[in-house]
Amino acid sequence: MPFYGAVNIANGIQFLVIAVLLLFVVRKSVKNSEAKYSTFITAILCIVLGVYVTISGFFVVIVGQIVAPINSNAFVYLNFRFNPYPSPMSGIIIFLNSVIIVYIMIYAFFEHYIKKDYETEEAQLKALQQQAFKNNPLDLEISRKLFHSLVNGFIVCYLFVGALVFEAIYDYVVNIDPFMKLFFGSDVSLVNHPELLPIVGKSISSFVLSIIFYICILTDLVRIYKFRYYPIKEVGNMIRTKERNVFGPHVYLITGMLVAVLLFPPVVAMVAISISALGDAMATIVGITLGKRRVHPNHPETRKTWEGCLGGIIGSFVFGLISYFIMATYYFGTINLTIIIAGILMSLAGAGVFFIIDYFSPPLKVSDNVVNPVLCGIVGLIIFGLFFPAYTFGFYFIP
Repeated sequence: MPFYGAVNIANGIQFLVIAVLLLFVVRKSVKNSEAKYSTFITAILCIVLGVYVTISGFFVVIVGQIVAPINSNAFVYLNFRFNPYPSPMSGIIIFLNSVIIVYIMIYAFFEHYIKKDYETEEAQLKALQQQAFKNNPLDLEISRKLFHSLVNGFIVCYLFVGALVFEAIYDYVVNIDPFMKLFFGSDVSLVNHPELLPIVGKSISSFVLSIIFYICILTDLVRIYKFRYYPIKEVGNMIRTKERNVFGPHVYLITGMLVAVLLFPPVVAMVAISISALGDAMATIVGITLGKRRVHPNHPETRKTWEGCLGGIIGSFVFGLISYFIMATYYFGTINLTIIIAGILMSLAGAGVFFIIDYFSPPLKVSDNVVNPVLCGIVGLIIFGLFFPAYTFGFYFIP
């Protein structure tokens, strides 16, 4: 049982391997400054996640050797609190990553040896580009921003799916499989451990985001180096011309979201993700439909407008505040003046960070998709910690 942490060590190593692969892509992105710096930042974040998950795994292995023989229920708590991916989710991630790689290999084999009506990569890229020009700009951007709306799914994960999955495991352990009962103990229900509720929601969200992260990373690596073997070519309709040979924005966004969910308390993570995803979507839609006054008229590479920028600020504040109250009500069980003030300040600060990043990118050569969730999360953590230090630090360290 203590070796549940060993599987997380393997997950941490996977992040480190991904970071190395990203650094190779950085060398390929020398002609695209934004992609080069954004990919480099993504690699650094993967190193941070890899170190965090690996250290957590070692901690559970070492402490679990002491705790598990004494009290199996105490180890259940240790497993869910300090394992970024509690068992059995840690093992499922490794299994699904293997499935993804095998699927890509089978698809590549089919493309190379069986498919006869293959077009050249240049012809396929040209066709995708022509299709993109035919699309309405608003339709194209909405299609891209729909990916950002994943935030709604993570609210569901935090609030409901975590508890449902945990109770399903509990029911399986206690009522069905006596062997697994030896591993989990007999007192792991949320009824008996309500303090685990925010942790299991975080765990399920981390699990879902990680699977999406690996799908995006691995398939985009194939797209960059050998488009013919790219298994989801339909996504090419949403890829801009400058993004053909570099990572797409969805990779940066998912990485930023994953960092926020794994490293920040749930309330802070949810606000940061809402501001980053939904605020950016609002800015794009308002800018395309109503934008007239350009923010950087001397920079032809960007068509950002003040109208879109204002829409993004308002959207960031509103969506951040709504997400905050949903999460705060769920975890605190009530709403008082302190909670309200903290939420307003967090959303205002997040909207301010969003504005600064949106204003300077471009001409700042870095994708706002990867820096927004991280910086908004850091600012939100500082404010949240000032109001609720016991909850903020207790979520990580106090049993």
